Amino acid sequence: MDARGVISRPCRRKTDSGGGRVRYFKGPAASRTREGDGEGWIPVVVDPPAGCRCSLRWSLLPEKKKREAKQGMRFASPTLLVLLFLVSLQVSPSTYGVPPGNEGGDIILSKLSVSLLHAGIEVRDGVLVHELCDRDPLPVLLHVDEGKRGALRPRLVEMGVRMGYRFTSLEVYEAWAPLDVMPRLTLLDEVTYIEWNAPGTFDTEISTAAIMAPRVWSSVIRDGSSVKEGIRGRGIGIAVVDSGIDAGHPDLDYGFKTVKNIKAVRAGDPWVEMENTDTSVGHGSHCAGISAGNGDASAGGRSGVAPEANLIGLSLTEGDEEVSTSNYLYGLEWVFENSRPHANPYNIKVCTNSWHTTVGEYDPEMALSKIINRLTYENNVVCTFSAGNDGRQDPEGTVVWTSQQGNTPSAVMVAAYARDGSYVAEFTSHGQVGLNHTYPDVGAPGVRIWSAHARRTGISAGSKLSGNPNPYYLAISGTSMSTPHVAGTVALLWEACPSMGISGWEEDYNGSDPEWFHSHEFRFVHDAELILEASATPIPFREGSGDSTGVFVDDPSVGWGGREIDYAQGYGFIDVEKAVGIALTLQELRSRFLDRYVDVFTALKVYEGAMDLNLSVASSTLMTSWEGEYSRFNDQNGKPLVVQNQTKLVYVPEGVGSMSITLEYDALSLPDMYVGGLTVDVDTDGDGQADFSGGPPLAPGTRTFRIPVSGTDVFYRVMIRGQGIKVIRPVRETSYVELRIPYSITVEMELDTQGAEVPREAYSSAMGAFIIGDGRESPVNSTLGIRVYDLGGIGDPFGEEGYRERGEAPSSLLLIILLTAAVTLLSIYGYHRIRKRNRKGGES
Repeated sequence: MDARGVISRPCRRKTDSGGGRVRYFKGPAASRTREGDGEGWIPVVVDPPAGCRCSLRWSLLPEKKKREAKQGMRFASPTLLVLLFLVSLQVSPSTYGVPPGNEGGDIILSKLSVSLLHAGIEVRDGVLVHELCDRDPLPVLLHVDEGKRGALRPRLVEMGVRMGYRFTSLEVYEAWAPLDVMPRLTLLDEVTYIEWNAPGTFDTEISTAAIMAPRVWSSVIRDGSSVKEGIRGRGIGIAVVDSGIDAGHPDLDYGFKTVKNIKAVRAGDPWVEMENTDTSVGHGSHCAGISAGNGDASAGGRSGVAPEANLIGLSLTEGDEEVSTSNYLYGLEWVFENSRPHANPYNIKVCTNSWHTTVGEYDPEMALSKIINRLTYENNVVCTFSAGNDGRQDPEGTVVWTSQQGNTPSAVMVAAYARDGSYVAEFTSHGQVGLNHTYPDVGAPGVRIWSAHARRTGISAGSKLSGNPNPYYLAISGTSMSTPHVAGTVALLWEACPSMGISGWEEDYNGSDPEWFHSHEFRFVHDAELILEASATPIPFREGSGDSTGVFVDDPSVGWGGREIDYAQGYGFIDVEKAVGIALTLQELRSRFLDRYVDVFTALKVYEGAMDLNLSVASSTLMTSWEGEYSRFNDQNGKPLVVQNQTKLVYVPEGVGSMSITLEYDALSLPDMYVGGLTVDVDTDGDGQADFSGGPPLAPGTRTFRIPVSGTDVFYRVMIRGQGIKVIRPVRETSYVELRIPYSITVEMELDTQGAEVPREAYSSAMGAFIIGDGRESPVNSTLGIRVYDLGGIGDPFGEEGYRERGEAPSSLLLIILLTAAVTLLSIYGYHRIRKRNRKGGES
């Protein structure tokens, strides 16, 4: 640190050539569009040699922060020595998911994931048994020690392991391991964990189902006798400040889904509008697909969280250009200028940021903090930020590793969970124990999340080298992926409750200067954050079987309302279904009680009255419909379900007597310069093979197929098959040049006289087709397991104890006050009367 309080950022160059002093210190994961890749303690050039460009300033600190930073620099070296000492002890590996006492000389069972059981691998009497496994070699994910994995790869190849993609955000290799080699792999010090790379299960439809988003899409809102469709983020604008958006992707349609797409490589450069602004990295397109992709390339199976929201893309990088704080500030400035009240042409209500420049406590003097506060307080835009990927650096939460931008009170900072929400990801950055204002606010899925694949980019190349055959989707991990899940959720909340704004509730704070914080102008959180926290559930620690969060957490902290929080996950894993119910209740109460003060806590008291389940419909016909885009990459006939990205699951309940499928598409398109035909195949028994075929894909236009009903209370798999030709337009089309034919499908099921019952599970997956009645009155009654938000079921919170208008006292208290005042006035009046009478008596 120099006399001005300047700290150098991390430098990867060797400096022992002279001229510079080196100390080990963890700086920010700066200048990255993607989240940091789990870097450890690395050298910082404190006094750089002449001409060294590695000493870029991290931040210019005020006087108080200078002293803190100096103390941190003094503390860094002894802390490193302690960490190295602990590593040298070679503590036994975690026994999560493995019975204690099963460590042996020939295999370390604690390094084996329980997911291997699903691949047919078992442990019997401490021995690995794979007689039920039908895959050899077995596709696995090898978790390795970051510092040793470079030298590890040749050794693994010598053992017969075929190596695949090396993940950039995780210390993980994709690999194919012979079954007889598995025990030897566990004995390698460099290998820390082995899990099954299960095919077809790591999808966005799983992560959206984990946060209950499909149940919200399929829901209905009942208001008296009227019923309307559920919440899908309609018309809400989400600004994605990142590497850009490839809006040529079917899920990110330029001009329809992506309504604005601009690029500026350096701060001050003119913003240039173009269809594809994500030309080098691919990160922004992936995030955009998670938040609001329409799922056309997968028949809705890999839709984003808010599939009918609009996207606004801002690209801040090109090629190897460094992305600095000024780039991000320039992007956020554009969002601010184009989201002003009454001057918001794209209805931007959410700004998602899967990046950070520095880590640490909130500093209101930093430029990024200032623009975040202006966006939220002045423009009412909710900013979501990733917590970071440095969790492995400090599992115990002894220092602050979370994003300094995310720690801004008005922002929502997001931790990462497994794709199904079963544990907190090990890499997710932690706050410091006891400093609850440095904790993530909530968490969402962030491990192996499938989303839009921007072609000809760095991420795309890595995915292709790893053997990913999917031309439209790829899977990556990080808090970069969890953050757009929350951004999409906030878009749903905006549709449900357009009256949201900055609340009167302060951010959690347990820092060293409470007097300053509790008088600070920008200490409040947004309604959206309170709703998310109210819906969230922390993943508990289970004694005796490791930590079900994936991170050992010993933190007795509590948040508002006495809720348990901790430094790894904040308030916990979000629940979109519950959050939307709270938001709808808040909007209804504010509309109903215009003269009352209604906040999120008011809505929490009565929102459960709106959470109804099951919709009764009087209809003899059940129906469902969806849209998609067939392409030559999507021809699925004869392939397993797990690779069919145009397959839709249709639940056929008991009571269905007949079924028909209507397919509509344009066989000829002059604007898109193609000619082609489509047909339908149906798998009725779940074996992946077509039990009904619609014949050759030749007939143009609308076609209706009668499907024989061979079984009920099962899911039918509806698949698309086609053929055609397309003329490539070289000037306009560079990446997505394949034949693509948009289509729509409508399925109708005729019921017999007893009606039908559709379970809730039929509405819980994005791959499922949401069944409704056809709207025609009939004596046949059916029950649909749909979430019903019943606004009429919301009670009067002001009739309950403890709830009243702000500043308004209850009637009993008012009566006591009035009586007390009357007695006091009478006493004063009597006192003055007596004094006056006494004075008169004295005069006489």
